[in-house]
Amino acid sequence: MRARNQTVSWKAVASDGLDVVPARGSIRPGGTAVIWVTVHAPGAAGSGTVTITSNGGGSTCELHWDDTTTPTSLPEDDVTASAEATDTPAPEAAVRPAGFSLRDKV
Repeated sequence: MRARNQTVSWKAVASDGLDVVPARGSIRPGGTAVIWVTVHAPGAAGSGTVTITSNGGGSTCELHWDDTTTPTSLPEDDVTASAEATDTPAPEAAVRPAGFSLRDKV
């Protein structure tokens, strides 16, 4: 999440079967924050939502995942951090065996 021109106070709520950490916070102007969403039962396919509300607005992210009984490896580099333009948009969430990272602008 990113704060542009003012301090943003936010709260994140996950649906059943998901945990979100941290669940609330404050971001100074120009600052960013990352929340982690963890799936309770990553070995089974499922879906859920994370809703973020703040003094700057709100957003809901719908999440779906497949059975992850076979571990998945991700690239070592954070593909969302690239400053160079590419033809392919960077993903907003990266699925990991024990959960995933959610980056969203509020």
